Amino acid sequence: MSSLVETFVSKASALQRQGRAGRVRNGFCFRLYPKFRFDAFMDYSIPEILRVPLEELCLHIMPQSVSNAVSLLRKIGACHPDGHALTPLGHHLASLPVNATIVAAITEKSPFSTPMHRKDEANVAKAALALGTSDHLTIYNAYQGWKKSRTEGTRTEMAFCRNNFLNRTALLTIDDVKQELMKMMEQAGFWSPRASSSSSRGQPAALSPQTMAVMKAVLTAGLYDNVARVLCTPSVDVLDRVACTAETPQGRAQVHPSSVNRHLQTHGWLLYHEKVMCVRVRVYGALCV
Repeated sequence: MSSLVETFVSKASALQRQGRAGRVRNGFCFRLYPKFRFDAFMDYSIPEILRVPLEELCLHIMPQSVSNAVSLLRKIGACHPDGHALTPLGHHLASLPVNATIVAAITEKSPFSTPMHRKDEANVAKAALALGTSDHLTIYNAYQGWKKSRTEGTRTEMAFCRNNFLNRTALLTIDDVKQELMKMMEQAGFWSPRASSSSSRGQPAALSPQTMAVMKAVLTAGLYDNVARVLCTPSVDVLDRVACTAETPQGRAQVHPSSVNRHLQTHGWLLYHEKVMCVRVRVYGALCV
């Protein structure tokens, strides 16, 4: 039988509540328990999924959702094909603080902004940063340009963001997530600060064709199920920009207007990050592979 049990908060929760005392001006935090009690608190609260019965939840999600998730983990090599045990890769992915199949830029809000009254200008600026017919590499290119502008001073940085319609707050968030991810990668033994000499000098490294090919291969491996066939339907009028349409396993979808591939017309395959149903089905984060 489930019941609510009174218990002490964790240290993390206590410290978070302490911050509210100085939110708008200097304040005081009074704790109604002694220090030895605080020292005995758990560092973090036990997640709810470990505290409540999961039988009813499993009855609802087991038939399809869990099966789909396990199938994807097996495809990317994170789960053994003949069971539910994690592979060594799966254990490493489980320790990462972000979605296992994507990089920091995809987990956060896009750094590109599109003001309603300056949409055409924003599209031109984004097209100038476009790289490798990929929204992911375009964001990377914008991020690298922003990092370089920061080395030249705040005024240059702000001008770069303004001229390229970039959200500085979103770029800072992406940078924070990236640093956390790199720390986790270092702890897992996948990366070493000494291996990146260009970063230590503060100069962003340009992407070679070989590196772009590897990055596309990595994204394709991680988002393997999200592959669609581009339906090439060029217009008779060369000035008419036709929206890119792709055939996904669940049916046709259009590339979102914010993508650098929104007017892509070629015979090939398209990788996408997610698919959303609004007025019509659209795919976000498109990459031509």
